[in-house]
Amino acid sequence: MPNSSSKVIQNFPESLSRLYSGSRYLFAELNVGLGTLLVRLLLNLGKTAVQPWGVQLSLVVARKFAFISAGLLMNYPVSK
Repeated sequence: MPNSSSKVIQNFPESLSRLYSGSRYLFAELNVGLGTLLVRLLLNLGKTAVQPWGVQLSLVVARKFAFISAGLLMNYPVSK
């Protein structure tokens, strides 16, 4: 019977790479889903000229997310 622990050690970097890619994909899909849910909830408040609250609130929420993201990226350390 071949030594299975040596096979595990040989495949360890590849499995770490797969784990990283899978977790990155999970968070990306989670963000897409939450964004879609947030937009649908906001547009349920109104999306016509008679009831513009959903559209107006979605613009405010989008602006806040953009400024928060810009602030986080400005504080990210970049080494040259």
